[in-house]
Amino acid sequence: MMRTYFSQTLGKNVARTILLVVSVAFVLTACMYQQANAWRGSNGKNSGRNRAEETGWGGNPCGDSRFLSYPCAVFWLSNPGSSYLSEAGSTPDNPIWVDWNATKLRANIRGSWNTQFSSDTHIYSLFSIGGGGRNVRVLNLNGHKDSNGSIFFDRGHRSGHGIWWWINSNDQLELEIDINGVAKPGGPAERVRFNGTSCLARKFGNIVKTYSGKSINCDTEGTNFWLRRRAKPQGWDVNGQTYAVAKSGSGYTSYKNYKNSQPDGWGAINHASDQPTIGSGELARFSSNLRNVELPGYGRQELELKINIKNTFFRNYHEVVNCERQNWNSCGSDTKIVVWRGADPPAKTQCSGQKYRSWDTIFIKPDALSLYSYDDDCLGMRIPSDGSKIGWYVCQKVAWYWNTSIDHVWDNSVPACFVVKSTFDLIPKIGDGSTSIGATNQDTQIDAPSIIQNEGGILRNIGVDWGTYDFKIPNSVIQSAGGESAVTAIFNQIFNKTSSGSLRYAEVDFGSIVHACEWMKGNPDLHAYVPDCNTLAGAIVSALSSGGNQVNNEKLKTTGAQVGDLVCRTMTIRHYNWGTRAGGDTHRRVAYPKCYRIAKKPSVQVWGNGIRVGSNSGVVTGLPAAQYTRSSIITAMSSLADSGQLFGSWGEYGMTTPQNGVIRSASAGGLSGVGAGAANASTSTEATRNNLSFANAGIPGGGYGKWGMIPAQPNIGGQFTSNVRNHAGNVSLGGMASGVYNATARVVKISGEVGAGKSIIIKSAGTVIIDGNITYAPSSYHKSSDITQLVIVASNIIIRNNVTQVDAWLAATPNKNNTQDGIVSTCEVDETPNLTAIRARGVNYANGLNANTCNQQLRINGPVLARELQLRRTFGSDRRGAGDVDGYNDPAEIINMRADAYLWAANYISNTTGNITTDYTIELPPRY
Repeated sequence: MMRTYFSQTLGKNVARTILLVVSVAFVLTACMYQQANAWRGSNGKNSGRNRAEETGWGGNPCGDSRFLSYPCAVFWLSNPGSSYLSEAGSTPDNPIWVDWNATKLRANIRGSWNTQFSSDTHIYSLFSIGGGGRNVRVLNLNGHKDSNGSIFFDRGHRSGHGIWWWINSNDQLELEIDINGVAKPGGPAERVRFNGTSCLARKFGNIVKTYSGKSINCDTEGTNFWLRRRAKPQGWDVNGQTYAVAKSGSGYTSYKNYKNSQPDGWGAINHASDQPTIGSGELARFSSNLRNVELPGYGRQELELKINIKNTFFRNYHEVVNCERQNWNSCGSDTKIVVWRGADPPAKTQCSGQKYRSWDTIFIKPDALSLYSYDDDCLGMRIPSDGSKIGWYVCQKVAWYWNTSIDHVWDNSVPACFVVKSTFDLIPKIGDGSTSIGATNQDTQIDAPSIIQNEGGILRNIGVDWGTYDFKIPNSVIQSAGGESAVTAIFNQIFNKTSSGSLRYAEVDFGSIVHACEWMKGNPDLHAYVPDCNTLAGAIVSALSSGGNQVNNEKLKTTGAQVGDLVCRTMTIRHYNWGTRAGGDTHRRVAYPKCYRIAKKPSVQVWGNGIRVGSNSGVVTGLPAAQYTRSSIITAMSSLADSGQLFGSWGEYGMTTPQNGVIRSASAGGLSGVGAGAANASTSTEATRNNLSFANAGIPGGGYGKWGMIPAQPNIGGQFTSNVRNHAGNVSLGGMASGVYNATARVVKISGEVGAGKSIIIKSAGTVIIDGNITYAPSSYHKSSDITQLVIVASNIIIRNNVTQVDAWLAATPNKNNTQDGIVSTCEVDETPNLTAIRARGVNYANGLNANTCNQQLRINGPVLARELQLRRTFGSDRRGAGDVDGYNDPAEIINMRADAYLWAANYISNTTGNITTDYTIELPPRY
């Protein structure tokens, strides 16, 4: 270690300056020198002759007799906080040590001087920094800067000492030195040089000047020291990442973690908080990786880690956030440990094999990657196919220990997640979802269930709001709008969406509106049609299967509605698909209203006999077997809104259909008794209404009909072929004698009273119009041949609207191909009905009718046989007066097969005569 010594010669113009030191210590002197070893002696004021200094110098550095009258001085570099006389950086073997990444050095300039003469002197050192070299800053300028701005520090004061005393004041300059680019971390020492020079000086007032006032008193070589950097410490950090990987076309797309916090350019894309999605039953794929990255301030080395990878489900986004840093064994649902490497592995992991489950830790070299890839199926999470996790998040994260080489705690990646999506697509519908307007009676209740039709995948865990609304459109509003067709046109305009299942609906943003009534009343195209609208029901459901999901079965009631009014029901759904599932979404789907016209819904009753349709034999010429074997008996039923009693058409005895026909009606008088307390309720079973309906026990799903034992219908006209007389013109029955008549006119009108005991058979190849009542004259029967009877056989038989009773057999015979004619119509208004129009009606018998036409009851006393029976009377099926519901049991037509017809037929066919005798008597239940 060497110090810088220099002497100053007062009044000399030239000083001989020799640099003696490589580091901080340097000597400026006017005398020759010798190499010195490290100086260890104490020094300072009152320390006496500095023998140690002389020894370290190898002699007296100030001993040249030529300069004994001038001071000799030394200054050196020391570490802050060290003893005053300590020295640093003087040689490569004694460098100043700094951290591997230090950019600045704090060091102190200290100094002392040797008296060499006896005069009382106070020596200072002027210190200057400037010129080329490194940036050096003096930190303690306070007290070390004179009035001229010169920097100085105190070397000490000789007071009373003899010569050869080393003097110091323990003063120093505190420096900050730029050491950028000097020495490599862990490498050898390097020399640092900066332009810092010192001059021996004295103080005059507040001005510090060189000792002689000239540069002879200054060091001019600058300052040097040796510096060495400590080696950069070894360490590592871990960059752990997890990605959700979804199938995309023929390849795969990687999505960032749930925060989208991974940098762009890493091969993964950003996504919304509800993306990416995965379906029930599918495999959610993930990739997790760990990379050995640089730990700031440390060198690179191979790392060793314990790791685990886990998959789990979370109910919502909030749970994902809350559990990001927690242990998923206790935070999550159905957690699976997929991978475990390190101490104490569980008994089983989702993936098996040494790579996935082992006591062995993993090692990763610097910048190397340990990857667990999405294409390994065992790393994924299978979504339950039952829909139980719809709306949940399925996530993966990788955790490792240590998180860095210096921070010994567990850390984990930000989880990557899928949202379990459903393809549910909910359409509201009422009943079957049809847009046609139906018909019903007053004071009834109609099946109009509220149904959520799911045309997509199963729905779970997402609350679906639904509401059902009933409204009435008065007939006056309908007529002012242009009739029902105008109302339908408005509905078609508003409810203009069509589902994949052909259901019509509207899609509306309700905003702050809650109920459909409010929306319809506020709609400029609908408000006139909903003066009377009410909320029927509403709820929230969170589980729906594919297909129809009935959520309400309350019947639509027509109480208070008048004939011509429309009673309607609609339904709304909120959260109807994945895109509208958010809690604050205000969009609704509104079902096309199902409306029913308040009208007469007449019924027919068959007394004294059964009803049979169709045939299982192929004797009907020209009629395809598929037609005559599928004939069915289907009549309407309604229920009273107040009591729930059923009313409608019924037969007193049996009902029979062929092998492909069905029965949807009531036998054994199953719908009689409305108002008397004996009628079946709307909740009654089909069996209680069909006690005498024939059924094949093998009908899939149950039901009635398909009997399969029906022969061909009898040919009534073929029974009367002898003694036939022609009859021209219309028929007045009052004066007609017994016999078989062939009416030769194409259209024949018949009416009147059949005389007592007469048997008249009228046959026509054309159309018979019954334009007045046909009755049997009162008489007493002593034998079967006394029975009065009329049989009418024609291509078509038409009954005028003024007729209320027909005592006759009516047999309408179709053409030979059984495709036309054979029609019996129970009511026509025109005097000469349009047969073409009658033939064209098909099953729509109500064409041209309203509640005020054909509104008289018709009773036919006798059997009816026809290819097509058009029941067109509108009487009955309503209240007879205020509070009187018995009228709902009044039929529009009664077909009464009395016993006299059976007895007459047996006698006529067998030509038997004789008295009617009673063989035995037995009591039977009514109508049984």
